[in-house]
Amino acid sequence: MIEFIRRRNAALWSYRRRRPAVPTGPERPVTRPNQPPAWATAPTVAEPRPGRAGWLTPAQTWRANGGRW
Repeated sequence: MIEFIRRRNAALWSYRRRRPAVPTGPERPVTRPNQPPAWATAPTVAEPRPGRAGWLTPAQTWRANGGRW
């Protein structure tokens, strides 16, 4: 028989359920660290298209490039 769920909105499996620990010893596969793709570090350039607004404002460019010009 299905167990009684005490809370009204309780899920069958909690999203806070612990996952198995990641192995840290030699049995762990050797991988290189995650590096962002090359396009992620390129500056943002607006492409003018018919029917769209003009170029990005300086503030939008600054925010889109992560605070870099």
